[in-house]
Amino acid sequence: MEDFLPVPSTEHMEHSPSMQLSLDPSDSDVPRTAGPRCQLGKQVGAGPVIALEYTGDACLSSCQEVAKAIATETGSTGLVYVSSQANSALRQIEAVFGAAASRGLQ
Repeated sequence: MEDFLPVPSTEHMEHSPSMQLSLDPSDSDVPRTAGPRCQLGKQVGAGPVIALEYTGDACLSSCQEVAKAIATETGSTGLVYVSSQANSALRQIEAVFGAAASRGLQ
């Protein structure tokens, strides 16, 4: 397995600073936020899950483009989930971290 996950480039991300995402949990600076149990609990319990919060102008459309690129390149639509509505995205992120915390996966 690679040390860093390559992120596909999209039109919206061309002007964003480049970065690499570490696959090593000890490198994570992401806080674990408690929240209600969620429907993604099965996926969280099955193995590593990376949850990112990305905000700003056109963030949903750019993230959806990345998810589509990953699905096209891999042939799998289940690898990436992008919130469809901005107002529900925060609750979904909190729910994923809450499910991980309830299983002691922090």
